[in-house]
Amino acid sequence: MCRNDRANNVAAHASGVASFESDACNCQHTQRHLSSSALLGSANEVVIEHNGCQYSLRITRQNKLILTK
Repeated sequence: MCRNDRANNVAAHASGVASFESDACNCQHTQRHLSSSALLGSANEVVIEHNGCQYSLRITRQNKLILTK
């Protein structure tokens, strides 16, 4: 993570959404980190649209995430 963005990432993490930049690639690529609760809220399933297709992200009985088309 770049030193300049450390404070922004800490503040963003508190809201459930953060972007982290890798030192390995000299801060050229950004990766977003989301908590599952930020995506799902109180639901057990959410539909994600990607390239015209719909995918279902849901929590299993074992409290794991599964993404299906």
